[in-house]
Amino acid sequence: MIEVDAIVQNLSFSDDGTSLMTDRGLLHIALVSLSAVPSRRNIPRSIFVKEQWVEQGLENVLWLPSDCRPRFTAVRGTFAALGHVSGRVSILEIAM
Repeated sequence: MIEVDAIVQNLSFSDDGTSLMTDRGLLHIALVSLSAVPSRRNIPRSIFVKEQWVEQGLENVLWLPSDCRPRFTAVRGTFAALGHVSGRVSILEIAM
């Protein structure tokens, strides 16, 4: 568990995809099971975050309003973790 007033400066997924590693501690992702996280080789088009868009392949799939744009990101398969300036962390799954 991370302190409520903590600001996350670094984000990355654990190797098995069940946790987010931060500079403030480990966040276990209860909604994501190991079977739900596809292996990288099974994903034809990876997702990434670029400025105000979440993109899949060459396509813009989700526009991020200014208050939702991340300061830090971590991507694993179809999941993206967004670390916001406020210290909030959002987890998205892009399934298309």
